[in-house]
Amino acid sequence: MAIFISNLVYMSFRPDKDTYDKIGKLALDNHTSKSEMLRRLVDLALDKELAKGSIDFIREQIHDEIKSICMPQFERLAKLSAKIGYQTIPNFYLLIHIMSQLLHPDKREVFDDMVQRSKMMSIAYLKLSEKEFAEFNQNIDKAIELLDFK
Repeated sequence: MAIFISNLVYMSFRPDKDTYDKIGKLALDNHTSKSEMLRRLVDLALDKELAKGSIDFIREQIHDEIKSICMPQFERLAKLSAKIGYQTIPNFYLLIHIMSQLLHPDKREVFDDMVQRSKMMSIAYLKLSEKEFAEFNQNIDKAIELLDFK
């Protein structure tokens, strides 16, 4: 049952003993009545609860802004990485061509085997997991073992 007095509404509230004691201590510490302390606590709790929706909205806005600023840079880095990859492949084949022209014919078979092995190892390298990639960078012997014709 609610009774209106000015802008306040009467509402009965039955807290447990521990809660009642805590409200009483807060009221005493703040030199106010238990009713006033309870109103303040309810107002604070409501303000906090209502602010959650605003904080989520603000968080989403900040996320969207950061994403819109950073995304073009991420895309640019991805394109640069792809260009580097595209430029590396012709360099690899140019090196193979130059070496094959300079090699003595009786060394040609060994060289062709090295080229094939290099191609297979580069494909295996691209298929490494994140953990395997970390191991690859730490130990050259382990790297060769990881790439050894997966």
